[in-house]
Amino acid sequence: MTTLLTVDNLKVSYPTRTGVIEAVRGVSFTLGKERLGIVGESGSGKSQTGRAIMGLTPKHGVVTADRLDFNGIDLIKASTGERRRLRGKRIAMILQDPKYSLDPVMSIGRQICETLRTHEKVGKAEARERALAMLEAVQIRDPKRVFDLHPHEVSGGMGQRAMIAMMLIAGPELLIADEPTSALDVTVQLDVLRIMDRLVAERGMGLIFVSHDLRLVSSFCDRVIVMYAGKIVEETRGRRSQTCAASLYARTAELHARDRLEPSSAAGARPQAGVGGMIAALEIDNLSVVYDEFHALKDVSLAVERGESFGLVGESGSGKSTLLRAVAGLAPISSGAIRIDGEALRGSKRSKTFYRRVQMVFQDPYGSLHPRQTIDRLLLEPLAIHDIDDSERRIERALDEVGLGNGFRFRYPHQLSGGQRQRVAIARALIVEPSILLLDEPTSALDASVQAEVLNLLEQIRRDRKLTFVMVSHDLGVVTHMCERLAVMRNGAVVERLSSRELAEGAVREDYTRNLMIASKGFVKA
Repeated sequence: MTTLLTVDNLKVSYPTRTGVIEAVRGVSFTLGKERLGIVGESGSGKSQTGRAIMGLTPKHGVVTADRLDFNGIDLIKASTGERRRLRGKRIAMILQDPKYSLDPVMSIGRQICETLRTHEKVGKAEARERALAMLEAVQIRDPKRVFDLHPHEVSGGMGQRAMIAMMLIAGPELLIADEPTSALDVTVQLDVLRIMDRLVAERGMGLIFVSHDLRLVSSFCDRVIVMYAGKIVEETRGRRSQTCAASLYARTAELHARDRLEPSSAAGARPQAGVGGMIAALEIDNLSVVYDEFHALKDVSLAVERGESFGLVGESGSGKSTLLRAVAGLAPISSGAIRIDGEALRGSKRSKTFYRRVQMVFQDPYGSLHPRQTIDRLLLEPLAIHDIDDSERRIERALDEVGLGNGFRFRYPHQLSGGQRQRVAIARALIVEPSILLLDEPTSALDASVQAEVLNLLEQIRRDRKLTFVMVSHDLGVVTHMCERLAVMRNGAVVERLSSRELAEGAVREDYTRNLMIASKGFVKA
């Protein structure tokens, strides 16, 4: 097999006031026209390795290597102009979240055309024609309509398909995919992976697939290397290789922790909520949400018992997040009723008392936390809104409860890791002492070990505070671990209700639920 990329003793470091941070420490591997997976926890150096190959390391970073060769080109000695000509044309990179990697003020079609015209002398008409063909190749159903849309007007899955189209439009020989599916639900994730699989095979490309999901990487890639603390600690060969069985390092096994999660010990142990004269913490009766003529929710009914952790699962667009937003007063209610502890809520407006009882933790803490406010200010704000005294004690208690400590008070969100930011978001929700916590994909963007830490933290808080959780997730492993019962949603309606024990044992009735379970097991070539 012809070698496309040679990496020998690659190092990436960042000088700081307190010393040098070594992000990548002597990484070596070769790549042909194959799929190479790089897996590791947050801070392991996997993304830094990909960015160093692309020449996207920040200016204050120092990149060295005994050899960094792409098809005969020395990437260490290449000038800025040579690097710019390579990027997009011969080496392309798909980033994790299209919301942040696509230009929000430019249409999707214009961005794809701009990428093509940067590297090839083509007219506007030809660029448009090729862009439409590329959108069709990534299985976007109505390319002409999507061509004129902006990134915020499309779903996460469609945005990621558009990003793939943009990166492949100039015909690169090497594609680096940095967590391209981590924020997508399991069915959309498989769609995106199958598109990448087909296009990489058809075009004879080399692929570096960076992820924190060892299960997914081992099912998708021909080879897998595991990184920890900036170094490669293990390498395996063969698609669908099971690295955990022959692991030489404890960190590799830790990355498999999510696949070994057992169902919640209370699963199936609680009685049906709201029965036997008990008042449920949350009751939803025939709830509908309609935008223009689109029915986002269709006559949804469910009840959640006090102290219970209840899960909502389903593919993208199923209505699970809309349901949480309707309860929180962030989505207009067209018809139906919502009751909190037996008290009916009217319309979408909520009282201050309601927001003390019901709080929401969003999927992306970087987007939900104000970037120009310190953690101290972010925690003071809800206390001020609700006229709550004793702020000093409450802030210290909230930070201690989420495992951060008082030393984080005067940092800004960008100075924290993803897991630390989500802990701040949880502390912000807890500081007013709610009784119900609405959790919208609280760990989907976190790597496996950090995800486990946050989930364990949430479970401990629920027990200590006797809270009620309603959790949305596309990860069935997370739901079976965290929740006693769950509802499966599709096209705005609840199609099945079951305990997480039943889900774990495969005792499901609907084919749709069964397909979600199959999709969650990893990539299988269509």
